[in-house]
Order: sequence, then C-alpha cells, then structure tokens
Amino acid sequence: NRVAFSQDESLVATASQDRTVQIRNVETGELACQELQHAMPVWGCAFENDGTRIATASGSGLTGQLQIWSTQTGERLGDPIKFAANPFSVTWTPNNNLAVYTMGFGSAGFTVAEQLSIYDPNTRQLLHSMPFDMMGEPTLDSNFVHKKSGLFLQVQPEATDKGNARILHFDSGEVISTLRQAQPIIGATFNHDGTRIATATQDQIVVWNTATAEQLLVVTPEQFKEAGIDSNPAILMRFSPDSKSITAIKRDQVFSIDQQGELSFVNQTGVIDLSAAAISPCATWIAIADGEANLRLWDVRAGRFEPFSMKHSATVASINF
Repeated sequence: NRVAFSQDESLVATASQDRTVQIRNVETGELACQELQHAMPVWGCAFENDGTRIATASGSGLTGQLQIWSTQTGERLGDPIKFAANPFSVTWTPNNNLAVYTMGFGSAGFTVAEQLSIYDPNTRQLLHSMPFDMMGEPTLDSNFVHKKSGLFLQVQPEATDKGNARILHFDSGEVISTLRQAQPIIGATFNHDGTRIATATQDQIVVWNTATAEQLLVVTPEQFKEAGIDSNPAILMRFSPDSKSITAIKRDQVFSIDQQGELSFVNQTGVIDLSAAAISPCATWIAIADGEANLRLWDVRAGRFEPFSMKHSATVASINF
C-alpha cells in the first residue's frame, strides 16, 4: 500500500482498489481534477518529475495496464501500455521514462515471473527490461527510488548470506552495492543526493553509504526503548532536505533521528490501522490512509491533522506525492 506526493508537495495522489485515483490539493483537500477511472483495481501511481502528468498501474492478476494522465484535467494521455501480468508499482526515471514492476501468476496463483521494465512514455516503446528472482514486495514507491540518480532498492523476501537487498541503476541494471542485514528489510529511503540510504528491519534502522554499503549509523532496539518509542518496525522514513535528520513513523508514533543516532519523539497521530502512508519529499507532511479508506494529512511542523479528510469507497492501495 502506497501514498505519493508531487515533488513540490502541492499535490497528493491516492490509488484505490475501488478502481479510482484521486489527486488533491494538499493545502485545501480539494480535488485538483476529476477522479481517474480505471477498469481494474489500481496498485500504484507516480507523478512525473515536474508534476504535470501522473502514471497509474492497474491490474487484476493475469492482466494489467499502465496509463498516463494529465494532472490538470484528469484526461487520459494516449493509449495504455498493456501487460499479460499485474503491474504493482510504477515510477518515473531521471530521463522521464517510466519504470514499471510487474508480477505474472500461473494458473494455481503462484508467482511465475517478476520483471522491471523501462518504457518511453511518449512512444510507449519498451526500452529494456530486467527479470528478478522473487524480490518480495514491489519496491518502486518513492521511498525505494532515488529519481535524480536513477537508483532503486531491490529487496529480497528473506535475509541470506549473499545479502537481502541490492541497489541497482534503472538504465543499466548494474548492481551498485549489496546490503547485508540479519533480518528482512521492510522500509527504506534515500537521502536527497542519493549518497546514503536508510533501511528499517523488524528491530533496527541502519544508514548506509550507497556506493560502498558501509554502515554509517545503526539505531538499536535498546535506543528505541530508552526513547519510549514503540518496538514495532518503522514502516516509513524520509531524510530531511539537508540529510541531517530522518523523520519516521511506527504505527501511530512520529519520531526523528539525528546524525548521531539520537531519537526524539515528535507526536502521535492516533491512527493505528494503516492501509497506506507516505511522507512528503521535504518531510513536511505525512499522508495516512486507514482501514476504512479515509485519508488524512498530518502537518509534521504543527503536529496536527489538517481539518479536512478524504475518502475512497474501498481500501487505499497507493498514495503518492
């Protein structure tokens, strides 16, 4: 489940299993354009780097499609890209191409193929693709991708002696580095220049050098306990623009981590039943969707929710700034 903001933090998009995508003004909560209607449940969405277009990934298991829309009018822009597989997530690359993660299923429902494909959004031409071996949860949401450098994190479903995550480049498929942790990685975020990445496992947060996989900082379970922060894993993180701190959320607790690894409790949102969440690019807002498909915006600076709320008719599967 994902949430996304536009790069300037003015728009937030939510994708839902009710087959719609809503794009809203962050300040007012009003729809920025008409709802984007789909024929299948929507699993992912991503704003173009300048915010003028949005790509959506919808599918129903054995089939799916990628569609581009205008964020001003909500109109479809050209024909969709169709797949004989389910596209679960999508993002824009530094060259404004589209990267989409698809998963194919066999007749018994077993996963048979996973692939990352790069398309030209204007011609719909396939530029190249990379197969994966069972990489677990789709990882093309904004926290697992660094758009400026074209890097993304591929997470393995289980930790192994060969590592449980790799940092790769979209265009070449080159493996930049391999991260090795004792437990599976369930959350991650790159800093703004792509030189560092923070990862979260069940009980710790680690900051790494992107190129060398050197561990620069480790936040332990004991530190969380001393700071009075929930022992549940950090499901969402975001570096500040100057990379001097990380804003993170565990269940309903918002906290920050400074360069020395010191933890500071920020506030509690009161929303425990999360179906999707996202932190905006500059860590100004946290968008939270609950189990009843309500979406609310948490103002990190003020420590409160905006007075308006938004709603879908089914579970929110993706939110994007």
